Amino acid sequence: MSYFLENEEAVKEQEILQDETSVQQENEQEQDGIASIEPLLDNRIVRAIREMGFEKLSPIQEQAIPYLLQGEDIIGQAQTGTGKTAAFGIPAIQHINPDVKKLQTIILCPTRELAIQAAEELRKIAKCFPYTADRTSAARSRVCGVCRSS
Repeated sequence: MSYFLENEEAVKEQEILQDETSVQQENEQEQDGIASIEPLLDNRIVRAIREMGFEKLSPIQEQAIPYLLQGEDIIGQAQTGTGKTAAFGIPAIQHINPDVKKLQTIILCPTRELAIQAAEELRKIAKCFPYTADRTSAARSRVCGVCRSS
């Protein structure tokens, strides 16, 4: 009987260790998400991207955002729908200085449709910054105007 109790206690101890390991793994996985870049970002950007439903960074975002926030130049390539616009847009918006009244960022897109899509995505990310939200809206009209004239 005591042998069974010892084994039962060992099983309980093992279950506790497994539970602790699971919690630790969940915390590590959460760190792979937005939480891993939160300290680097303005709180308004964090709020906006969370409201957009971001929970986890895509590989392109995970790799690009830290470098771009440091001001590094990168070349990134990823499949359609993987979050490339947010990968470059989040750092671009983070770096905008409202006191500088000159052009600070240029984003080139190969098609009118992609330009519109990028402008809309950037507007969502920048919605908590009145000065950038207005500028992305103005940029959309200028982008569309430029595309029509070509």
